[in-house]
Formats: sequence, structure tokens, C-alpha cells
Amino acid sequence: MSRFKMEVEEVEDRRLYLLNWDVPDGGFFEGFTAAETIIRSAYGYDTEAWEFEILFPNQEELTTFHNHCRENDIQYTLGQMQTLTEAGDYLLEGVLTEKQRDALLLALQHGYIQTPRQVTLSELAEEFNISQQSLSDLIRRGNEALLEHALLNASETTPPE
Repeated sequence: MSRFKMEVEEVEDRRLYLLNWDVPDGGFFEGFTAAETIIRSAYGYDTEAWEFEILFPNQEELTTFHNHCRENDIQYTLGQMQTLTEAGDYLLEGVLTEKQRDALLLALQHGYIQTPRQVTLSELAEEFNISQQSLSDLIRRGNEALLEHALLNASETTPPE
């Protein structure tokens, strides 16, 4: 039973709500709280079927959730498991081109983003097998796309070709 409901935001025909409720002992949601999960999304299809996208901090907490469900005779079906990196790739689908993503990842992994830089643009471009100017453009356009998506919530933004 919901104790508190507050509309947080309205965008077009969708609304985001903040809900607080009492979690009964031994229930499905107690498993979420015991495992310190984050519910990223939840879809109710009817009175019996729900689909959750859940983040677990680590494998141990997934095991905690699973054991809680077994101990309380709660049945669930585990659909798909992803690492946070894979989930992040899904979230950025349509934001970055593959080349932008690869260029940004290379720059990050080799310390180009750090201060002081651990590698020069010229060295990165050589490893990426493109000109220094082309790599610079990929990194700049990739950063711009990420910033627009994150700061302007530009879900409509499509990557440049």
C-alpha cells in the first residue's frame, strides 16, 4: 500500500513519480532492499506479470537477492544479465557513432583525457590508424554528443555521419 506519492516531473505525456511504501517481510521487494539494488525500470503488464531492469552492486548482492527469493518461495525468471559497461553501451546507442565511441575509449584508456596527458594526439592517431585531425574531430564530436545527451537530455539527438 502506497503511503506517499508525489509527481516529480512531467514530460509530454509521461510522468515521473516518487513512491514510498511499506515492504512486507519476506516479499519480493524485501529482496531488492536486502540486496541494495537500484530499480532502473519497471513495467507492469497485468496484475500478474512485471518486468524489472535492476542494477546489483556486485555478484554477491545478486546472490543475496536470489537466496531471498528461494527462501521465500518467490519465483522469478532471470532474463538477461549485462555488465555495467554493456548496459552503458545500450544507453548510449544512437548517441555516439561506433568510430566516436572507439576514439573516446582509446583516448580514455591511454590517458589522453588525464591531466597531464599520458599520450599525445599524434600517438593515439597512429594507433587508431587515422590522421591527427580526424581523431581530434572524432573526439570533439563524441564529447559534444555525450554532453548534449547528458546535460540537455537530448534523446532526440542523432549521431553525425
